[in-house]
Amino acid sequence: MLYFKYGNGTQPNQDIMNTTAIGILAGLIIPAIWICSFSAVSEPQRRQVNCILVGLAASTYGNHSFGLIESAGTITVLTLGILGLHNYRWLGAAWLVHTGLDIAHHLVSDPMFRYFPASSLGCAVTDPILALWFFAEAPDIRDVIKRLRAKLVSLSNLQ
Repeated sequence: MLYFKYGNGTQPNQDIMNTTAIGILAGLIIPAIWICSFSAVSEPQRRQVNCILVGLAASTYGNHSFGLIESAGTITVLTLGILGLHNYRWLGAAWLVHTGLDIAHHLVSDPMFRYFPASSLGCAVTDPILALWFFAEAPDIRDVIKRLRAKLVSLSNLQ
């Protein structure tokens, strides 16, 4: 039987494959909801709220397995989040640093949310997707869809 370590004891995981599948699926659904929701928020509020949210994400691992190294990661994410007030790319970098924390916690079986063993794995899937969106300057998804439709129409007219 597989076990996830929790503090001083262990707790058996009933079905690691289902938990992992749920974590990965959630990791794909959450950024889709996030991006669609924040596409409806105008600037500069979109950037400001996302700076706050990356700061909250940084705090999720504030007192876990890696001591000072983890504190340095948290401080790095917070610093990049503050820099994100001026440029979305810093927010993308913050989410990538957070991805590293997620992966480390998943590998040592110390999940972000102890009641959901695949939470760090799901977050490790979500964060790079969000980072890509921020590296692209957090475009409004409706504008992206309009541009893609226009390209498809122009391609179909060429034939």
